[in-house]
Amino acid sequence: MFYSFHFYCIYHLLNMKSSLTLLCLVVWVNVDASSAQTEIEGACINPTVMNGFIVQSNERNVHPRNSKIHYSCNVGFKPSTGGWWGEATCTEGTWSGISECIAQGVQCDPPPKVENAIVEIPYQNTYIDGFEVNYECRKSFEIEGLKKLTCENGSWTTPPPTCKQYCGKPEGAGETFLILDQVLERYENGNQIDYKCISPYTGPRGNTTCKNGEWHMPIECKASCPDPPRITNGDFTMENRDVEDVITEVSYQCSRQYTLSFTGSIRCQNGKWPRPPKCLRPCEISTFDAEYNLQNLAKKENIAHGEKKTLHCKEGYYHEYKQIGWNIKKIEVKCDDGAIQYGEHIPICSHRYS
Repeated sequence: MFYSFHFYCIYHLLNMKSSLTLLCLVVWVNVDASSAQTEIEGACINPTVMNGFIVQSNERNVHPRNSKIHYSCNVGFKPSTGGWWGEATCTEGTWSGISECIAQGVQCDPPPKVENAIVEIPYQNTYIDGFEVNYECRKSFEIEGLKKLTCENGSWTTPPPTCKQYCGKPEGAGETFLILDQVLERYENGNQIDYKCISPYTGPRGNTTCKNGEWHMPIECKASCPDPPRITNGDFTMENRDVEDVITEVSYQCSRQYTLSFTGSIRCQNGKWPRPPKCLRPCEISTFDAEYNLQNLAKKENIAHGEKKTLHCKEGYYHEYKQIGWNIKKIEVKCDDGAIQYGEHIPICSHRYS
């Protein structure tokens, strides 16, 4: 007689959360050399294990008398005798010690469905004891109740949560209208708020109700226009008014010698006026008389913004900038909001060299 051992590894579910742990069994087998023949008196044939499998096999499916086998159970089952595997002995052609593989705890039906909730779990007909499921609500829905359910003794531990739709704070709150009730970030379906418009917005006091995530009956606060903006050295002239006698459109004009930066009217929109035009300043030409050797002007002269003026050098003087063969006696300048513009060359006239 001699002895040998077999080394077997099986996968088995240990923590009930779909993670697999590798178990390895060392099985000692005693073999009687005198019985190693095709026909063995009192031998046993490989048994069938319901919901399980044999972890020691024999190529001929025949086990000699008094030999032992070990078996394990499928995921979710365990031997009725306890432990992670069972043992059976061949006695006079029959196996003693074979027990059935029973369900490991009472299993649960699929978890309940929750409207507007997202659950990421593999679908199965049954779920083992200890299995957990987590619910998450879709966007614009708020969860009520516990998010996590656990399978215990054939039932889920708590009732499933619900996903309730909500409304956010109404757009424009605090800017165009004032909420007269408690201000919240979220309002449940059916919640109602009272409001009143804030100046310069006008409208009757009212209320609105949260329905299916939206505010029912839109809040109507119309923008009322303030007085038109004033401008320096000018004022608005033509004006249009609405049915409530509020000015909604104006045109401008400037004082004498000043020039509008743009023409046309401006219109009030959503309670706000756009930027009005400017009155651009004229330019005084006589400031060049003494120091730049320009011909004296008959009188102090002003030119409006955007206008041009030709200046002349005094007799015997020429502009410092000379083109070949020419002595320049005229200089052109332009007025830009009160400042004389003359390009690249300062309008200075110099005495003619002999």
